[in-house]
Amino acid sequence: MRSRLNAARCILNPKTLVLAWVGFLVAGLIVWFQYDTGAGELDAPPYQWPSESTLRLHPQKPTVILFLHPFCPCSQASLTEFSRLQRALADQAQWYVVFSQPGEMKTYWQTSPLWSKAQGMPSVKRVLDHQRLESRRFKVNTSGEVMLYTAAGKLRFYGGITPSRGHEGESVGQKRLISLVRSDSSLQERLEHPFQSFVFGCPLFKQEQKMRTVSAPM
Repeated sequence: MRSRLNAARCILNPKTLVLAWVGFLVAGLIVWFQYDTGAGELDAPPYQWPSESTLRLHPQKPTVILFLHPFCPCSQASLTEFSRLQRALADQAQWYVVFSQPGEMKTYWQTSPLWSKAQGMPSVKRVLDHQRLESRRFKVNTSGEVMLYTAAGKLRFYGGITPSRGHEGESVGQKRLISLVRSDSSLQERLEHPFQSFVFGCPLFKQEQKMRTVSAPM
């Protein structure tokens, strides 16, 4: 009986409670940091523009593509930074926003805030990627991935344009993308390897599986 009372006093000791609280707080911060800075899956896209793609490569200037899941909350930041890039670089490139769409999802996919936000971006072409055909052709796995192809169809950039998951602001990928668009076309063609940056966003496949359980609004 006495040992049980001593154990109870030890558990209720203020110092013990404070140490336990600090431990939980630290553990929570570690989990949050890992989520916030954890990059998404990134495969190497085709080095040459896929001939079977329904997207059209611009013959005289770079083509920049942003792939999104329309209901990924992390991608709000990606679309915001993409909009800033488009405004800053304007007609120096051709701009696409490709929205992943599973086969069974139809008009419901066009009710998302990201789709509506992209609608207000001038000179940006919105594309519904039915059954993720384009995402598969370009080997995209994570919402928020951006690619840049030259007028000759060579890959020069792929990855993300945000500093971390769901956060706006300057990033290494964003700066390199600006530099590539503004560079001379001959320099773009001479680069041996495309630049790669971390992408932060939701997995396209898992998000689609999750959305299948959500009923479309009447």
